[in-house]
Amino acid sequence: MNATVADSNIDKAINTAFSKLRDVSLRDGVQSWDGNKWPIAEIIPVAKEFNELVKLGKKRGIDMPPAEVWGGGQVVQPAMFMGEDPLKNAEDLHRAMPDVDMQLLYRGRQGFGFAPISVEIQEKAIEAAASRGVKVFRIFDMMNDIENVKPGFAAMNAYKEKHGRDSIVVEGAISYISPPEKNGIAKGKRAMTLKEYGEYAVDLAKLGSDEIVIKN
Repeated sequence: MNATVADSNIDKAINTAFSKLRDVSLRDGVQSWDGNKWPIAEIIPVAKEFNELVKLGKKRGIDMPPAEVWGGGQVVQPAMFMGEDPLKNAEDLHRAMPDVDMQLLYRGRQGFGFAPISVEIQEKAIEAAASRGVKVFRIFDMMNDIENVKPGFAAMNAYKEKHGRDSIVVEGAISYISPPEKNGIAKGKRAMTLKEYGEYAVDLAKLGSDEIVIKN
């Protein structure tokens, strides 16, 4: 194989890999590492570097996917532990990574918190996040209870009706629950059958998902 062909194959591999990667380190990574106790000032430099990566990808013709940077515990916990304004944090992230489609995680009926909230409050929460640069809204329920995600979908659909169908992207997420394991081998009954996962995906589509994703 000559160098030109090898370089071409490497380019194809890079383009394929980067177009499929969904980075969640600035949201899920920070939450998993220390419960969202990283100051936003320490996160912003990483966001800027990620933005440079996305710019490089675009120069190579790579359609870079969104990055999950907000939502989940990144709303309540920075305010609780460090006195930070989570909405300002979202603004700062958007300023640091203007070339990146920012994604958030939305906890179904609980929105960004830990207790169920009304559709009216959810509509305000969606409006506040979208106006600060969030483009992709990934909504899930950890037990795949369709009733728990309906209010969130209603709020997101209301936002789309007001601002246009393409104003935000709604991702209906399936929480994949693996079978119990013993010594690294799957043992016991699945929490959901593969047929039930498929039916849940159909229900998410009916509620208005632009995309269906799997969340482990």
